[in-house]
Amino acid sequence: MFLSFPAGIISYTIGYRVESRRDLIHMHTPLIPALIVLLLIGLLGTVFLLSEDDGDQLVTIIYIGEEGDFGFLDSSFRGLQRAQEEFGFTIREIQIQKEPDSDPVMSPDGIRSDLVLILGGMMNEYAEEVQQQYPDTPIILIDAAEPVHGQNSRSVSFDMSGASYLAGILAANMTQTGVIGVIGVEDAPVIHSYTGGFVAGVYRDQPDIRVITTYLADDAAGYTMPEEAGVITRRMYDKGADLVFVVAGGSGSGAIRAAEALPGMHIIGVDADQSVLSPDTVVASVVKNLDEVVYHEVADVFRGSFSPGTARIGLEKGGTAIIVNPEFSYLKPFIESRYDEAVAMEADNSKNQS
Repeated sequence: MFLSFPAGIISYTIGYRVESRRDLIHMHTPLIPALIVLLLIGLLGTVFLLSEDDGDQLVTIIYIGEEGDFGFLDSSFRGLQRAQEEFGFTIREIQIQKEPDSDPVMSPDGIRSDLVLILGGMMNEYAEEVQQQYPDTPIILIDAAEPVHGQNSRSVSFDMSGASYLAGILAANMTQTGVIGVIGVEDAPVIHSYTGGFVAGVYRDQPDIRVITTYLADDAAGYTMPEEAGVITRRMYDKGADLVFVVAGGSGSGAIRAAEALPGMHIIGVDADQSVLSPDTVVASVVKNLDEVVYHEVADVFRGSFSPGTARIGLEKGGTAIIVNPEFSYLKPFIESRYDEAVAMEADNSKNQS
């Protein structure tokens, strides 16, 4: 057993296409036999060199949850597949809750990964173990809760407070009941980056509003509990809430489905534009531009510009945003007018945490 922690696998192979130009050489007939021998030697040498360099290139992506979440995973896969189209590597998936014992670097057929891409802050400890086991393999942790230590590790985190602050302002100015709900995956720092900014935005504009916060689970299981998210949404509605901010990964779909059946209830989603799931219910979505971030991080590896260390990105650098549903486009100018305020709040928040 390699590692005891929760882990799907897609793969696609890289083939380097070698292009060469042949020159026409005019030669005297007596020289041909000797030249043929020399050419054969040269060609054999070339074939040998190409066989060393022209191996399959493999990226292993490791995550918790299910694709088709219309959020975190789907957006991450879009970025990875864009990089794959450009660089041609094979993708191997490890869905860690189903394959906890899979080797994260070596594929079952003995191919070594050129990069291990790990998704989600709940995977921090796992990423540390992988880097310790394979210190020479580049590892990128997307949405890191803490930096991963190692000479070939890169930890990318998002400051969600600015975009969530704008969502809070929007919610405070939309609610008709004065009660707003917040559903989080778990009580953890990666979720607090959302909820803290959101609540600050609510109270900035409407300090008398009541905010009800509930977490789905005590661990990462909260990412895959859509039925429970629906139950909590209905419970919040019964307590007077008419808008819920849902920071729940794949569980968010359950909250949206429940809200569709509740008159006057609206949802602010996360990770990707979730208005496609319910245009009349989802007002806006606080997003990480995961597709862009994942693409650039993976592309850097294959361009030879991989940089170990840490990166933290937020609203000002374009790593995060709030997307307003076109059905509620009248809200967009109002949100845009508060953008600089949100950027400043995020900067202050970052300073206080450093």
